[in-house]
Amino acid sequence: MVRITIQKFCSCLELWKGCVLAGIFSMATSIFDLLWSIAHMLEENNILVFYLLFTLGIQSVLFIIASGLLFVGLVKKAKWLLLPWIVLAIIDILINFLISFMELTITSRTYGSPCIIPVAGLAVTIMVCAVLLYCLLCVFAQFLIYNGKNIVNLDDTSDEPPIENNNVLSLPQVATPRDAW
Repeated sequence: MVRITIQKFCSCLELWKGCVLAGIFSMATSIFDLLWSIAHMLEENNILVFYLLFTLGIQSVLFIIASGLLFVGLVKKAKWLLLPWIVLAIIDILINFLISFMELTITSRTYGSPCIIPVAGLAVTIMVCAVLLYCLLCVFAQFLIYNGKNIVNLDDTSDEPPIENNNVLSLPQVATPRDAW
């Protein structure tokens, strides 16, 4: 049995406050994604990229709605209102990576410098998706807390006690270098 290790958001805020920040972050990035996809859909010639941008636009609208449901779920402590945000966060990460890799692989793009803009876009996508992934883990931990399951049972056959996490790095105490061996 493993105890959920995320007890605080960024080790300083209560988890539900971090989930509020996750909702604000995802709402802001979804508004940006929606505007970006609309702007690029208007000038896109490749049909596959057009449909990916269209999918991103629809997903962004749904993610804004799911962020609103996240806020309501946090206020009412309703675990099921957190699930749409969790599912759409996973979809958002996948779509953003798919669009970034698609822009890297399509050779018919006419950028000022070859591959500089898609590589920079991929770097930004990796950073934003890393933050969103951490937010996803925090919202999922809050879901488990609302569900009443602070302990996730990974192996029913083991009789091990839950691992306690005090968020402290414990190092073995060594008196001399010779004791280390």
